[in-house]
Amino acid sequence: MLHFIYSLISFLIAIFFILLGVIAILIPWSSNIRQEVISTIAEHSIAISLFGLCFLAIGIAVVVNILLSSKPKYYQFTVGKNFVYVDEKIIQRYLTEYWKELFAGHEIPNRITLKNNHIDVVADLPYVPSAQQEELLTKIQNELSELFSDLLGYRQQFNLSVSFQSPNTANR
Repeated sequence: MLHFIYSLISFLIAIFFILLGVIAILIPWSSNIRQEVISTIAEHSIAISLFGLCFLAIGIAVVVNILLSSKPKYYQFTVGKNFVYVDEKIIQRYLTEYWKELFAGHEIPNRITLKNNHIDVVADLPYVPSAQQEELLTKIQNELSELFSDLLGYRQQFNLSVSFQSPNTANR
């Protein structure tokens, strides 16, 4: 939802700059409008045209930015002899659901990075006693390996970086 609002605001700003640019380009070349506008605008028509071109360029740049950023980010993995294209958001959703199942009642800040045919997972886990952490990490590593294997056919090693909250922050 936040991405939609950002895109909508950016789009409206882009339209504003495009319209402002077109108006600023047309004002100096229309004799009727030019006569109605204050004398300084009539005297500096080239400067206004340049401002109009700048506003138009800014508007077009914002629209291009929106179009490029709204495209899904696909990553390519080599799995055996095949290429697999994966949208990062899909894997992030699976990972978020995995953390919800493993730590019910806790929201786990996490991030997945897919780069150069490699997966990196970073997570900030709730407090777990030190004696149980190694066992939990082994379980997470195995279950995520299985998830990536089933979902992507990805059977290579991946990096798992986790931190555990201290007992003091877990009770807040």
